[in-house]
Amino acid sequence: NNAVSAIGFCKDITHRKTSEEAIKESEAVYRNLVEVMPDGVYKSTKDGKFVEVNQALVDMLGYLNKDDLMSIDIKTQLYFKVADRESVVLKEKQEQRGIYRMKKKDGSEIWVEDHGWLNYDEKTETLYHEGIMRDITQRKHHEEELLKLSTAIEQSPSIIAITDKKGRLEYVNPQFTKLTGYTLKEAKTIKTFIITSGHTKRQEKEIWDTINSGEIWRGDIYN
Repeated sequence: NNAVSAIGFCKDITHRKTSEEAIKESEAVYRNLVEVMPDGVYKSTKDGKFVEVNQALVDMLGYLNKDDLMSIDIKTQLYFKVADRESVVLKEKQEQRGIYRMKKKDGSEIWVEDHGWLNYDEKTETLYHEGIMRDITQRKHHEEELLKLSTAIEQSPSIIAITDKKGRLEYVNPQFTKLTGYTLKEAKTIKTFIITSGHTKRQEKEIWDTINSGEIWRGDIYN
């Protein structure tokens, strides 16, 4: 009789299996969160190819689907100039935040706010660019309009004054100072708002009733 003996070792891996399941569950939650985010999420290589994108980024940049977006060359198809991407990467190294324009699939312009960071290997070589990108095109245009308005107010040949609801001056343009002789600091100390000087109480009430109703009041100022 040839007896065969076997020796085996058992190891309790319950904790490891539990940890692996927890990691998988955590990754699933993360991916679900990324997919429902309204902001674009991306991961790209140093040479300009997407590795991961979410649906929000696809929609933001006007592409058909994820495969359509991931097939492009980022340097030449998302930027109006290759140098633009190089400056973005430099900012990611220094600030981890940038505001810049990008090119959509149809060639139109979009302004984005990008919170990005770089992943490095053990030799400190860049592996990936990652980040979260938000479409701020409307905000950018609004800021540009405000800047134009601000310039127009500052350079206006007419007096422009802004008050609070009680008629206290909060802002005057340079022409106000030129024509009245009051600085903004001095004008803020005047107890009765200058626009109503020389008017009766009835006229003053008429002015404010008109303004508070959302209508434009027009008339002569006597002072």
